[in-house]
Formats: sequence, C-alpha cells, structure tokens
Amino acid sequence: WRAPNGETIRETMSRVIKSFKKIARAHRPGDRVLIVSHGSALRCLTHLLHGGKPKDFWHSASLDNAEIVEIHRDGKKAKIVSTYK
Repeated sequence: WRAPNGETIRETMSRVIKSFKKIARAHRPGDRVLIVSHGSALRCLTHLLHGGKPKDFWHSASLDNAEIVEIHRDGKKAKIVSTYK
C-alpha cells in the first residue's frame, strides 16, 4: 500500500536503514549520536534491528510519542539495548 504522494513501508524501511548506516559510518564505535525522528521511521529501524521482515511491519510493536530508543553499535552490528517512555 502507498499513501497518496507517499512511499510504501518497504521504501520507508530502505530509506531509514540507508540513513542509519550512513550516520553510523560517519562516526566511530563508542561515539554518542542523537537521532531525532518521526515514530514511523523509528519503528522501521527497531523492527529491522529486531530481525523483522518488511511484510511483518504492521504486526510489530508500535512506539509511544517521544519514546527514546537506545541503540549500541559495535563495529558493523547494532542492537537495541533499552527503551524509555
């Protein structure tokens, strides 16, 4: 499904993960980086980091407004370590 003049979830996921990887490459492991985003983009990132497939996106847990997700990256691997509401 595509919203009028919008993108599909697969396109959103692709854009979000590409942006996350670009940001990660621009910083060294251990650097602290703050990324502020809309909930749907953050939901895409957390869904993918949990190993979710694009087709299962609508079955993943939604995020609350202003929820904070802490992600640690060690080399090429990234994982969610905690969430704060």
